[in-house]
Amino acid sequence: MMAQPWTGGAGVGTWIQSPNPEACEAAAGAGYDFCIIDMEHGTFGWDTTVHLVRATQALGSAAIVRVLGGDQRTLQKALDLGVDGVLVPKVEIAQQAADMVAACRFPGKGIRGACGTTRTSVHGIHDFQSVIKRGNALHIWGLIESGPGVQNVDAILAAGLTGVVLGPFDLAFSLGFEGDTGRPEVWDSQQRVLKAAKSAGCDCVVSLGGTEPAALEAEMKTWRAAGAETVTVPSDRAMLTAAYSRGLKTCRAAFSA
Repeated sequence: MMAQPWTGGAGVGTWIQSPNPEACEAAAGAGYDFCIIDMEHGTFGWDTTVHLVRATQALGSAAIVRVLGGDQRTLQKALDLGVDGVLVPKVEIAQQAADMVAACRFPGKGIRGACGTTRTSVHGIHDFQSVIKRGNALHIWGLIESGPGVQNVDAILAAGLTGVVLGPFDLAFSLGFEGDTGRPEVWDSQQRVLKAAKSAGCDCVVSLGGTEPAALEAEMKTWRAAGAETVTVPSDRAMLTAAYSRGLKTCRAAFSA
């Protein structure tokens, strides 16, 4: 229970935004290295999140929870669920990152609260050394999705994060392009983050946008050429609605033939 098969580096993940553990099971069962359980844009709270974490981990994928903020109490709640990592949105300055890292580390390295009977220790069945070991292996990620985040990325990474995630859609809004992720300025900004992360020895998770195989393949070729190693395909919502739309279009076309 709660093994951590993926520890960083080359990997493929996805986003879970629906309150359905079966979506996590489908992704993990298909072989995705990690699932980002999205509390920011998903339609669920803590009571459902723990079931999504369980479903993800049960089939061997790492469970990363995107929390609503990087404060100590919020991160403590996520960590006590026994997650494999946390993702904090809109990280823009080094102090935010430093506070996140401190909240995820036990005293001596941080301010994380200790309790011997949380899910992290299988409710006290495992000794606390296992919790400490697990805590030292956490993915602590910041979402870089604004101009200030890009400008400050070197200092953000130096604060101790294990990785960053690219947020191209919000970044395109932040740069004044109303979500147009195809603008060269958005690409250049993402490249800056990727290069900074590689230089710092940290993961950089690229968020792919295509739901069609050809589009995903084209994006992968572009990002691999740029040096990316870790990517996510779109969310369960996006993939499901795209598949439903393709199925309907195919059937309608057959009726019209």
